Amino acid sequence: MKKLFIFMLLVVSSLLLFSCSKKEEYVGGDFEVSGEVKLNTTQESLTSDYTYKDSYFKNPATENNNDLAILSFEQTLAASTVNKGNHYENSSQYLVDFYNNTKFSNIFIPEDYKIKPTSDTIGYVIASKKVVFDNVKYLLVSIGVRGSGYDAEWASNFTLGKEGNHLGFETSANKVLDELKNYLATYNTEGLPLKIWSSGYSRGGAVAGLLGTKIVDEKIADINNTYIYTIEAPASYAKNDKEYKNIINYVNPNDIIPKVLNDKIGLVRPGVDFDFTNGKDFEKVKERALRNNPNIKLDISDKVKEVSDKLLNIIYSIDNIRTVFVDEYQDKINYGLNIIMSLDDNLRTDLLRYYQNKFTKAPLSILSLDGLTGFVTQGLDIFNITYDQTKIKDLCNTAFNLITEKVIGEFKITELTSITSEISGIIYHHFQSVTEAYLKA
Repeated sequence: MKKLFIFMLLVVSSLLLFSCSKKEEYVGGDFEVSGEVKLNTTQESLTSDYTYKDSYFKNPATENNNDLAILSFEQTLAASTVNKGNHYENSSQYLVDFYNNTKFSNIFIPEDYKIKPTSDTIGYVIASKKVVFDNVKYLLVSIGVRGSGYDAEWASNFTLGKEGNHLGFETSANKVLDELKNYLATYNTEGLPLKIWSSGYSRGGAVAGLLGTKIVDEKIADINNTYIYTIEAPASYAKNDKEYKNIINYVNPNDIIPKVLNDKIGLVRPGVDFDFTNGKDFEKVKERALRNNPNIKLDISDKVKEVSDKLLNIIYSIDNIRTVFVDEYQDKINYGLNIIMSLDDNLRTDLLRYYQNKFTKAPLSILSLDGLTGFVTQGLDIFNITYDQTKIKDLCNTAFNLITEKVIGEFKITELTSITSEISGIIYHHFQSVTEAYLKA
């Protein structure tokens, strides 16, 4: 009798353990939650509310879902580097918190997101959850790509390459793709059909867009289940006839960053562009933006828009501009950017503020080679920043030749000074606090 009792106890215990283990697997589909994300960079600080719903991923990815677009933007805020001085091991903490709150699990953080960013790193996080729609179980995989607070990663924006996709963005997208494949091999052992969601802001958006093309092209997930939202992304994709209606690009036409690279050098944004400023009350946008950041200036005169567009047209009128840029400018610009973007946050902020103030007071001082070289080196010397004199002089000489040969002759001095007086308005339109105001005003 005693043996029978022990046997029955073991059976019941086993059943209870099996039952408990089955309950541990979370499967979503109707889950929703609210939360907040933070952005904390040297340029701006912002806290923003979000609403997450599993149901955002029920309909085809080729349908523009404004609620999912806003959530994707909030994810890009969370993907910014957590600013804690020179401590980088927890750089992805805001994004990890976002995934925990939205019940994603199996969170993977690459080494690139645990070290001080360089021109060769790319910050991103991969996480997943199981969801059921119409009695079909999917593995929903999310890839949040860093697009702000990335220090020297910024330099790869200028690694253009002479042909094909933008080389800097392409290299980063391939790194994420390789790790995504490894991730799926580890966490999709059931072979579930996939739904993949990725978002990115600015540089992060360019990488997410290219990643989306590769996921579809390589049939990792089909186009209706690959949800890609980019915000304020520059062009990155070699122009061709392929269509990716699942890649939705939210763009502000007043922001110069999405315009800098364009089809005049054979590059476009893959997918469909959407003007998120259309139909918005500008005064309400300004009011919300100023609550987010009291220092913001958004007013841009028609004259400044005209002059900034003219400047871009002049640059892109140069014959074989992409090849010329790679051969004559790319390495020199990257050297200068690496110096600035590798600095400690506070030092970099002080240096850039020095340059901005000096340029605002005397914008014409750079119209001679000695003036431009002095402008650059004096700032570096004042802040005791080490640099190679020959490389800096070479950079200044190249920049001066571009300015004098291609730019100055096409402008009146009054046009140039009008740009300098309102340059902050153009720059602020790329701030995430401004995008947040437009999306939620």
